[in-house]
Amino acid sequence: MKSGSFKHALRAAGVLSLALLALTGCGLVDPGDYTLKTNEPPDTEITSGPKSGSTNSYFVTISWNGKDQDGVVKGYTVTVDGNTVFTTSTDSTFRFTAANQDEQHSVSVAARDNDGANDPTPATLTFTATNVVPNTEIQVVGNPSQGATFGQGAVFTAVAVDDPDNGPEYTYRYKIDAGGQWSAWQSNPVFEFSLTSPFGLLPEGAHTFFAQARDNALAVDESPAEFRFVASATVKPGVVLSALKNGAAFYPDSSAFSLATGNTVSFSWAPTFNYAGGASTGSRYRIDGGAWTEFSTAVSTLDLTNVTPGTHTFEVQHRDLAGKLSDIALYRYDIVAATLSAGVLVVDDGNGQLAGRPPATGDTNVDNFYSQVLTAAGARFTLWDYLTQGAPTPKKGFGNYSTVIWQSDEATATNIPRQIQLLGDYLTVGGKLWMTGWRHINQIATTTPVATFDPTGLLPRARRRATCSTSMAPPARRAIPTSTSIWRKTRFRIVPAFHPSMHSRCGKVPRRSIRSIPPVAIRIGRAQSSA
Repeated sequence: MKSGSFKHALRAAGVLSLALLALTGCGLVDPGDYTLKTNEPPDTEITSGPKSGSTNSYFVTISWNGKDQDGVVKGYTVTVDGNTVFTTSTDSTFRFTAANQDEQHSVSVAARDNDGANDPTPATLTFTATNVVPNTEIQVVGNPSQGATFGQGAVFTAVAVDDPDNGPEYTYRYKIDAGGQWSAWQSNPVFEFSLTSPFGLLPEGAHTFFAQARDNALAVDESPAEFRFVASATVKPGVVLSALKNGAAFYPDSSAFSLATGNTVSFSWAPTFNYAGGASTGSRYRIDGGAWTEFSTAVSTLDLTNVTPGTHTFEVQHRDLAGKLSDIALYRYDIVAATLSAGVLVVDDGNGQLAGRPPATGDTNVDNFYSQVLTAAGARFTLWDYLTQGAPTPKKGFGNYSTVIWQSDEATATNIPRQIQLLGDYLTVGGKLWMTGWRHINQIATTTPVATFDPTGLLPRARRRATCSTSMAPPARRAIPTSTSIWRKTRFRIVPAFHPSMHSRCGKVPRRSIRSIPPVAIRIGRAQSSA
């Protein structure tokens, strides 16, 4: 029994010791000296914002901060004009109402700590919110004048201006004519009148469009903007259509050669409007008279690859906001396969001024010269007068000839620079080209021909030989071909990275008439050597 009583006493003493340790911690203190500590509430301060008692914009940003000596700040109770919210943020942007007059507002912020205690003395500021009423402008694409003619479909855009209060957002409304009803306020400044919009179409005749802006403080422009217009039900859009063949323009008669590869025809189109406020709701197209595509605003270009020889058509049509269709824009073009089977074509590029007087006599001399030479050679040939027939093209049969002799004796009237694409395409499809005269080389090179130039840069893909003969006025002895020197003959092979240097050969010009020229043997074909 004694043993049992001792154990019980030990247990009782142990409980008492644990109780004391729980109250005093590990130290030994007098229980009479212990006082229970209470939570200290946090402090709050407003770190930025309008000065208390000042006049400021209705659109303000206020920042605050809190500190807690015995814990951590968990958030803030923010009271604005009597409305309280809890937030963990340390700043906020406020939009106060200040319609068309100044108004006073107050903001107080109290920090809350981890024990749920709020700052008993919140940080507070009061200020007067002021507002500058916005002005309204009306914008229309193309900036038409007042009283302009519109279609029944149109787009007006309202713009708020002259508002320095930093409010980034506005709402807008409109009405038609002074006696009309104002629409509901909307954040979108664009007012589209169309078959599919909630505003419908504009009424026919003379009317006035009014627009009004309102800022976030509910200040409304008291003098709405206005735009006078006349709506017509008969106007319709137009179409601008362009076409390229392998990235280059078609020839003037809308033809191009068919090449071994790369026969791509590219189209692009856009709407035009001869009336104000117009906009397209899409376009449609068809190829070679086939079915029309659906109207689409996403497509305004098209590439047709591997286009075959023959005559082709491309048609496109636009539709405006009122549902009016444009006239059909039609592009008819010819892709021509070269036959190279009709012999020789002699192109007389000029009016013969340097081959005789008057010009008609000079042209006749040129034609007679080539007629005599080619007839003597037994060649099939055709004479082409650039002055009267214009430029040859694929559609006009330029690719039918196996060989082209381009004669250019004019000092200023040579057309070769405008036909570089034609000559390059002709060589690409397998034709053989002779360029004769005295001025065409520097016309192609766009410099005096004593300079070095690369023919491959002028006639891409062409790998033929070209023979160039030229004659000038009687020379003095100079090394540079000018109006006083002679450039007898130059041959060059057009190959990659080959840069011939053109120099003159000076000497007396034979004074012989065309009749005294001895017989000349002409072999039609490629030159077999180059000098």
